[in-house]
Amino acid sequence: MGPYPKGEFVLIVEDDDDDYFLIQKAFQQIPLRAELRRVKNGEELEVFLYSCCPESGGEKARKLPLVLLDLNMPRKDGRQTLGEIKSHPVLRKVPIVVFTSSRDEEDVNTAYELGANSFLQKPDSFKALVELLDMLTRYWMGTARLPSLSEPRAACHG
Repeated sequence: MGPYPKGEFVLIVEDDDDDYFLIQKAFQQIPLRAELRRVKNGEELEVFLYSCCPESGGEKARKLPLVLLDLNMPRKDGRQTLGEIKSHPVLRKVPIVVFTSSRDEEDVNTAYELGANSFLQKPDSFKALVELLDMLTRYWMGTARLPSLSEPRAACHG
């Protein structure tokens, strides 16, 4: 893919290989391309985000990713992970879009109560997936300004 806008990237939190493959293919179809990275569960997401803290240095410390978070995953699900990230003094800045196949109204309410920035249901067709991800990246990576980490080092430790 590339070039990537402003060094930003999308972090996909998805345990299902088939779903990730479709998301990856859909991103290749949209004009505003974003670098994709993937973790497979909430534990991996937290490890990745803690590595973005300033004391770790490197590329990841420059910009926080836009996170697309599945809810139903092994080890640590999206709900628990969302609550922990949004209660963290630094990581709560991470823009998190819940991206799930759930149609449950309780999941919608819970996600927003835990601090989700948006809740999107995975569409049923590939064409609709491309359109949704195009709209999503145009807003989050073309219009909105994403935060960077500038907090003291001590605040990043989990």
